[in-house]
Amino acid sequence: MKELIYLAYVSAGTPTLDEMTALVADDDDIGGSPSRDTIGRLIGDATVPARQADVLALLTVLTRMAAGDVASIVQHAARLWTEARLVEPIGRLIVDLDPYALEVHHAIAKDGVTGLPAYVERDHDACLRTIVTEVTGGASRLAMLVGTSSTGKTRACWEAVQRLPTGWRLWHPIDPERPQAALADLSRVGPRTVVWLNEAQYYLLNEQHGEAIAAGLRELLADSSRRPVLVLGTIWPGPNYFGKLTTQPAPDDPDPFGQARVLLANREIHLPSAFTRSVIDELKTSADPRLVEAATHARDGLVTQYLAGAPELIKIYKTATSGPRALLEAAMDARRLGHPLGLPLAFLEAGSRGIPHRHRVGPPT
Repeated sequence: MKELIYLAYVSAGTPTLDEMTALVADDDDIGGSPSRDTIGRLIGDATVPARQADVLALLTVLTRMAAGDVASIVQHAARLWTEARLVEPIGRLIVDLDPYALEVHHAIAKDGVTGLPAYVERDHDACLRTIVTEVTGGASRLAMLVGTSSTGKTRACWEAVQRLPTGWRLWHPIDPERPQAALADLSRVGPRTVVWLNEAQYYLLNEQHGEAIAAGLRELLADSSRRPVLVLGTIWPGPNYFGKLTTQPAPDDPDPFGQARVLLANREIHLPSAFTRSVIDELKTSADPRLVEAATHARDGLVTQYLAGAPELIKIYKTATSGPRALLEAAMDARRLGHPLGLPLAFLEAGSRGIPHRHRVGPPT
């Protein structure tokens, strides 16, 4: 493909970057609109171009300058671009993945039963099934699952991708840091790929890279040459998470999340915190003893929270001595009030000093 581009460039008389940029910009019918820098990379860079439309736009103007057969060249280039993108596809085959590596919560163990509990479908799963059906049919879609801690967001995403056809891949950008990983390789995402954005706040709320990632995701979803792709994300609700990304600022205020707000518009799926009474009654007859225990003992229908380890967490809290318990309470209060996961030790020490004098009867719910 790169040889084809360079041959077209030479056949056109090696025009300047400014000349090629002007010709592309003046033609509204060729689809792509590569910038001057992008055109330079298309001709001189050895990497596979991120956008097929940019390649076809440049080849169109160069072939016209050389009085060549535009239709044949464009058709040939489109095929070469697709083949090049599929040579080293990003991500791993879904069939080879471990749900725990994708941050699905481990469940409590009981009577020797371990692993993922039997899955109980709810209304949000029907929404995800519809989206998977659309993606299987060739569309690109994004779904952002919004719910509080341990409500089953990541597990729902895992169950959804099991419905995709054989050959689909999943890309989980985490190395070296989530936002940097996403931004570095987002342009490499090709057809039949799931982009896995668990804890999406780490990507979209990042001050340095968040808006660039949101813009890249918008471009990915709109790029017909890379369809179908499925973007799945999870995030907490509230003003410090999903609300922060989607709230329209006042007219005169800065808009730090404009790209993210457009990206997420009408693409959220809200998860309930609790199971309904009828479902809980059904779980009490389950063959999985963990589901029976959760349905029997979880307060207020918080079944998934119980399964995700609530008994163990409460045990740690209740058996802690006064010093560690004070630090735990300071951390719980901070998280409940919207502070991020990374809580400095000095902050916790300062926050815990007055806690032993309080008279709590149990951990915050």
